[in-house]
Amino acid sequence: MTRDISQLILGTQFLPPAFQIVPRLLLLLDDSEEANSEKVAELIRVDPGLTADVLRVCNSAHFSGSYRAETLVEAIMRLGLREVYRVVMNVITSPIMSSFSTGHGREETNLWNHSLAVATGAQALAADKGVNVELAFTTGLIHDIGKIVVTDAAKGDYGQLIQEAAEKKRSVPSIEKEKFGMDHAEVGGRLLSRWNFSPNVIAAVRFHHNPIGAGEHKALAAVVHTANLLAFHINQGSGHDSYVRYFDQHCLDILDVTPEALEQQYAEQVKEAFLKELHFSLGIQGVS
Repeated sequence: MTRDISQLILGTQFLPPAFQIVPRLLLLLDDSEEANSEKVAELIRVDPGLTADVLRVCNSAHFSGSYRAETLVEAIMRLGLREVYRVVMNVITSPIMSSFSTGHGREETNLWNHSLAVATGAQALAADKGVNVELAFTTGLIHDIGKIVVTDAAKGDYGQLIQEAAEKKRSVPSIEKEKFGMDHAEVGGRLLSRWNFSPNVIAAVRFHHNPIGAGEHKALAAVVHTANLLAFHINQGSGHDSYVRYFDQHCLDILDVTPEALEQQYAEQVKEAFLKELHFSLGIQGVS
């Protein structure tokens, strides 16, 4: 028996309240005239736990200077707006993805590691292809968030979906759609729409397996799609790899890049960036 996935999307409770600030924080970072420490602090301080985490990280041995930051504004000024955003995204997103990765019957790959690999890959591609870097990083980080809802619909046994796809030599999204009427990408897009994310993030998540479908947002979708494939090339894939090892020609054209460049240049760059980001993430989680 499966559960009605539309009802699960409406009733989803796994996202923490702090997740609601992410789209507003992205908009603020995108406006250089409006972005300042006080305005970013206003967004963050609505969540006491998140405020404590930012201060805790700022005053850790990794970031601490000659004095302790006593206020959120001081912490933001010390770290810088984009570093604070990086901290916030790690603090908010890691528990969600990590809980998926450790659940019974779920895929063997750590979803948090995969998401982080896609985020760093998207960031590297975006920097070279004229796409907003923070936007690409964020979209890469949450591109598979729909898998959590699909897992609930499958009674917690997402691993069975992957096994069935491998046995039938089909893509995982096609199996999801057959069983639930939509795949994890569409579920993720609907979920982010509920949470008031911008149309470009919603479209890139919704069409990260079919970037052409993202229309005017196809460049961001192509970045995430290609970064998703790069994750497999650095052994941080998610699902079975029969349908995700080959780069999509439409994406190659959109990004004006060759498979050789991706395999020989970007894969190594992304692997190095991923390991640094993973170390950073583990450092945040381990800071006391």
